[in-house]
Amino acid sequence: MAKMLLSLLQKTIRKTADTPPVIDIEPGSPEWEAICRRCGECCFELVYDEDDTLVSSSMCEFLDPQTRQCTVYETRFEVCHDCIRLTGENLPRFDWLPQTCGYVVRFGLEGRRKVK
Repeated sequence: MAKMLLSLLQKTIRKTADTPPVIDIEPGSPEWEAICRRCGECCFELVYDEDDTLVSSSMCEFLDPQTRQCTVYETRFEVCHDCIRLTGENLPRFDWLPQTCGYVVRFGLEGRRKVK
């Protein structure tokens, strides 16, 4: 009986981990924007080799290195062609967002990584 309960619990945990998060906030809305911590962590292009070893990192040209704030935040999508608009659809797929990202934390995406 205990083995059956353990097996059922493990399947439930696995199913929960694979279930996409419910993202019930409209991207671009004031509530959505308030989730961002403005840490600047996502404003670095990180390049990894086939062994997941970081080989290079470059900062976005619009990130102020002193304040770690975007200097063109309000118009970032028009000005910076590399800036990616986060949405409820793409957010769960972005394994490059730091674990401390406000969106990752708010929507329970900590620990999720793409499997190679």
